[in-house]
Amino acid sequence: MEKVKKVLKHGGKGIFVEHGLTGNILKDGLLYLVNILTYPTVGSSMTRKPLEYIQHAGFNLLEYGHLKNSFYYFIVRKE
Repeated sequence: MEKVKKVLKHGGKGIFVEHGLTGNILKDGLLYLVNILTYPTVGSSMTRKPLEYIQHAGFNLLEYGHLKNSFYYFIVRKE
């Protein structure tokens, strides 16, 4: 996130599409199982909470929503 903040202009917008937990116990259970394979092989976690990463980075969250399955979109602005 720090690298994204560095290249984004002041007042510029960024769009993130991320996967994460759904809140559904069955779907999230499947994501945890898939994560056992994906994290060690490609370094990608299927169980992260992307909104927390975006907020921690200090972006101004303009809009976010749920796409399909475990995917979410986030529109942010660098202040």
